Amino acid sequence: MKTRNLIAASLLASVALPPAGPALAQGLALEEIVVTARKRDESILEVPVSVTALSQEMLDRAGIDNPQDLSALVPGLDYRSFDFGGYNNPNIRIRGMIQQIITPSTQIGALFWDGSYIGAGGGFLPLGDLERVEVIKGPQTAYFGRNTFSGAVNYIPAMPGDEWNGKVSASWSPTDHDEININGAVGGPVSSRVGVRVWAGYDKDGGDFSYRDGTPFAQLKTSSVSGTITYEPTEDLRLKTTGYYTRATDTATGSSLRHTTPAGACGFIFRGELLNAATGERTPHEFDLSTLRVGTFCGEFPDGSTLEFPVTSTPTAAQLLNGANGEASLTALNPRSLDYGIIRAPQGRLGGWHQTYRLQASADYDFAGHTLTVLGSRGATGTTTRLDQFFGVSSVGDRILVVGTEIALREFYYEARVSSPQDQRFRYLLGVSDYNQHYSVFTDSARPSPVVRQRNTTFAVFGSFDYDILDNLTLSAEVRYTDEQSTAIEFGDPRLPCGDVTICNQTNSYDDIIPRVILSYKPVDGTTLYGSYSYSSLLGLATQARFISSLAPDIIPPGEVDAIGDFTAPQENTQYELGWKQQWDDWNMTLAMFYMDWKNQPFAAVIFLPGGAGTSSFRGPGDSSYSGFDLEINGNVTDWLNIAATVAYSNGVMDSFSSRGSNEQVALGSGSLSVVADGNPVRNHPEWTGSLSPTITGTLGDRPWFVRGDYLYTGRHYVDYSRYNQNPARKQVNLRAGIEVSDGLMFEAFGTNIFNDKTLPTTSGTTSGPGGSRKVFTGVYQALEYGIRVSAKF
Repeated sequence: MKTRNLIAASLLASVALPPAGPALAQGLALEEIVVTARKRDESILEVPVSVTALSQEMLDRAGIDNPQDLSALVPGLDYRSFDFGGYNNPNIRIRGMIQQIITPSTQIGALFWDGSYIGAGGGFLPLGDLERVEVIKGPQTAYFGRNTFSGAVNYIPAMPGDEWNGKVSASWSPTDHDEININGAVGGPVSSRVGVRVWAGYDKDGGDFSYRDGTPFAQLKTSSVSGTITYEPTEDLRLKTTGYYTRATDTATGSSLRHTTPAGACGFIFRGELLNAATGERTPHEFDLSTLRVGTFCGEFPDGSTLEFPVTSTPTAAQLLNGANGEASLTALNPRSLDYGIIRAPQGRLGGWHQTYRLQASADYDFAGHTLTVLGSRGATGTTTRLDQFFGVSSVGDRILVVGTEIALREFYYEARVSSPQDQRFRYLLGVSDYNQHYSVFTDSARPSPVVRQRNTTFAVFGSFDYDILDNLTLSAEVRYTDEQSTAIEFGDPRLPCGDVTICNQTNSYDDIIPRVILSYKPVDGTTLYGSYSYSSLLGLATQARFISSLAPDIIPPGEVDAIGDFTAPQENTQYELGWKQQWDDWNMTLAMFYMDWKNQPFAAVIFLPGGAGTSSFRGPGDSSYSGFDLEINGNVTDWLNIAATVAYSNGVMDSFSSRGSNEQVALGSGSLSVVADGNPVRNHPEWTGSLSPTITGTLGDRPWFVRGDYLYTGRHYVDYSRYNQNPARKQVNLRAGIEVSDGLMFEAFGTNIFNDKTLPTTSGTTSGPGGSRKVFTGVYQALEYGIRVSAKF
């Protein structure tokens, strides 16, 4: 504690340093950033697309070293990785669009490495040595293809450069179980034609909480390397190879807390409609929650003050509710997972074991004023997780029910495109791409179901055309023809026969034309106005109607299975956007207003199977719409004060939707039916988010210093579609200060969430706990943390 107080005192004392000059203010946030949101280099303040870009220097100055923290400073982005499966599938939410069922083939916001799609592993891929991160909002399917239904996040790796240079840094926080980050990079020219850059890092993050036996909980350890090699054999030909390898372990991700309102004490009366998801029949519904015989959450979602964790990460045989099966799960993989070398074995405890890699090669060839670009990429990801089914709720005492999942993904991406000269009135780009993904999910060795094995392919032809109607008025048209197939090699309980019950070797396919049209206008220097229309589409999902009907014919009669179909209809997203980008001498601003209409959004209604057979999910289509704006402002108020601010508003509404889980069945009394959610807000989506980041700079003697503060706001939001439980607003304050103690050597002190806001993350939800009472399942929040960082550039 003395060490922590010393760091805190050093940090707060640095705030009192007087401003003494323009040392770091000029250009702090006003540097021109070039982005590739349209597959070509364009200024971020002129490209007629809503883009937020952060350089590696900006990420370091804000203390961002992992994907989840990006959300704090990017308006409209909510990037989360907790989904019971640990860090495998990043749930990238842009402008409020949330996919209920997250797999690499169903993501509506996609992650890319230098333009190549990352199907999995992005949740634990560190941000250590990047040229920049680009967050492109709204449908980007015409250029980026698969799964950019709501937007894209593109990591651009750092290049070798024309001169040798490097950097090293180390940070440490004494908070709870100690946090450590060490990384370094070096790069430069090997010869006049060859360049190389290599980065390596180790990070021990999280662990602000503990199992009940005192060992770290929610701690992620990551070791990673990345590199880039460039080769220019001629003036017209440029070759590049880049890639990464990351290996990570975590000590489990899901925690819990019990109901806050005892049985019979909630006076809330729920009024609405119930829906038979299979037949479409609606009936009025009213339910008095004071009649509940179990404890619940009465409209107000709790914070994390009373989080509960499992008793230990290494349970004894006596502590395992599933006995020998639980012991086997902690030490062995599902036998079928052994065929996938990327899947790591569990190590006798709760937690996760992950690894991912990517190797990518590209070439640019200039001819007759044109540029031919070809790209090939291969990646693979494997994750293993072992969790406590009860997420640590203490009402089961010191007992643990072990469940686990093993996931393997292998992907190949190829692209070729030709772009015209960019200095002429009419410009164009033509390309072709192909994507192939193998995705397998197995439960742990103790449980035979379910199994998911898919092969997903996407072939596309795309093009764009830009024409300068006037010197300051440009019409842009983009289009992609896409042909997608998702083959369920195996989907369901492997103990049941294929064809009649589970889906085997069945293909869901579609093809579509995907356009975007943009009109941009530059009335004066520094001003860009634009309006756009875009459309995007994505495959539907398996309804599971045939499987549910086989086990529960009273829920879905056999005669209705064919009418429902094996797959939901393809998803469609139509967006309209108006934008204004402005650059003054000392300020810049970007504003984008949007409206989006999402058709055939898959939803999951939980079906409780008879005879104690567990649960399944019926998937059906719904509709939702979104309207709002994103605003970013950066400016130098004086030569020693810079201010950056963001505001995002998104009003997401379920136009046609229903929901059924334990929340509706138990807390709202829906029984076997779904609750109609028409007109309700999108769940787990705050309408308002924002940030305010002032930075003061100066000199002490001849040494430059800075102090930066970040105020981060996430508004209230409902955690269910039934407009019942509401998560309160989160207000986090971070503080960071540094001084250059010698040329190239910087010392920093930082505080994260210094007022210890305990609001739970936007991935939280409720379910039934042991004995029927309600509980919250959640990832942990960022706890109060202090630390120091030393970095050097050479």
